[in-house]
Amino acid sequence: MRRPRILLVDDSVQNRILMRAFLEADGYELHEAASGQAALAMVRDGPVYDLVILDLMLPGMDGFAILTELKKGQRSRDIPVLVMSVLGEDAARIRALGLGASDFLTRPASRAEVLVRVRGLVQQRLLKERLDDSFYKLTSLVRTTEQHLLELLRTGEVVSDPLPALVEQVRQASKMGRAPELVAAFDDSGLGARGRLFKGGMEYRHIQVGPDVLPLLAEEGAGHAHVGYWNAPEPVTDEWVNAFRRVLHDGVDEIRSLAFSVAPGVALVAVNYEGGADALDAEVVRGFALHWQFVRQVELSARGIAEAFEYTVGALARAAESYDDQAGDHIRLVSEYSRVLAEHLGMDPSFVRTLHVQSKMHDVGKLHIPQEILRKPTGLTPEEQEVLKTHTTEGARILGDHPRLKMAASIALTHHERWDGTGYPRGLAGEQIPIEGRIVRLADIYDALRSRRVYKAAMSHSEVMKVILHGDGRVGPSHFDPELIAIFMKASPIFEEISNSATAQGPSPSGPADTVARDARVLD
Repeated sequence: MRRPRILLVDDSVQNRILMRAFLEADGYELHEAASGQAALAMVRDGPVYDLVILDLMLPGMDGFAILTELKKGQRSRDIPVLVMSVLGEDAARIRALGLGASDFLTRPASRAEVLVRVRGLVQQRLLKERLDDSFYKLTSLVRTTEQHLLELLRTGEVVSDPLPALVEQVRQASKMGRAPELVAAFDDSGLGARGRLFKGGMEYRHIQVGPDVLPLLAEEGAGHAHVGYWNAPEPVTDEWVNAFRRVLHDGVDEIRSLAFSVAPGVALVAVNYEGGADALDAEVVRGFALHWQFVRQVELSARGIAEAFEYTVGALARAAESYDDQAGDHIRLVSEYSRVLAEHLGMDPSFVRTLHVQSKMHDVGKLHIPQEILRKPTGLTPEEQEVLKTHTTEGARILGDHPRLKMAASIALTHHERWDGTGYPRGLAGEQIPIEGRIVRLADIYDALRSRRVYKAAMSHSEVMKVILHGDGRVGPSHFDPELIAIFMKASPIFEEISNSATAQGPSPSGPADTVARDARVLD
């Protein structure tokens, strides 16, 4: 722990020598100024002081003027001031206290009285500092929690990595230059413990940790949090201190202090506090560690829910696919092409993930279309085409209005709308069509043209590019969002790679390959 730092402002050499003897013997770090100007410069530019001892009778700027300036400064206004002066009359005492002095001591004063007053004021200063520190740390934790809660409410999961924000809050939460030099975070991923070391708010190395070193990180067998702190050169009485010192040995030149919290699955360690670590630092680290543990549990729960949801989506998509057994790998490929377009468009990662999953249900409405229409090997009659078109509205009806399926319902309803307004079911045009519908429209057409069906032959990648970019009488560039056309051109090698990979994995559905019979099942 650092020694409390005191600034003595007195022009008398004899007084300064006497006070130095009193204070340094009691463990204080003493700095001296012989004038008001020097004192104010030291407070402004020097270290943070825990107490100012001020004489009133000084050359140039007197003690009252110095006191006034101290209480104006942002760095100095909270520093307690003990006035010591031979001016012991009530008027001087009242004026000094009125200007913000914390105490007034009339000279001459005994060593015992000086030390009692100094100890009381320094203790008050340190307690106030820690109270402010605690409040700041609490608000920092609240801000971090609020950020993750907003992500959870907006996307159903914690999208951002929570650790950098938590580490930065641990650092920022330490006021008065007491931030730890390093923060280490350990967690058990199920494949063994791993560690990340942060310095100056930035992650700069990973630490591999064996379960023999950090056994409590195992999810089972540890039902409580362990909190502690240590300062060199104190003897080590906590096994965790030695464990962390061993683990951090390669990444930290010298370990002078630690404050840490270990809970099932996670450990958070703040290293090398300015001035040493104490119980309050350990409790603050514990608060952030518990928040991290909570976020991890939320992530795991959200991941489980998301996986169950995606499985259900996949099952529904597979049901539609099996009903229309000519669709082959169409559902999966449309999902992949849609993801590529959304990524190249620069959409938010949450949007891309949702689109990737829910675009698989774009044709779920075909469950309501008679199979004789879906599997008809020749062209459809106008009446049959109108029946087929109802798969858009039927798909939206099946998916309903649940918030988690909002994008899927939108895609099912709008993936046959066209940019020029000639699509169905509502004849939407331009940006009236939701972006997810525009994306899936292009992905759907690309795969439909690339795939062989009982009623059509497959086209090559270059042939499909020509149709989409220049038109062929049924499909044309006016059907698609121009921005997506530009992105499609840039991403076309990825489209071709995905398509070729799918072709290599298995044949397309067999049957007559009538290159002329192209109808609403493919293009409309």
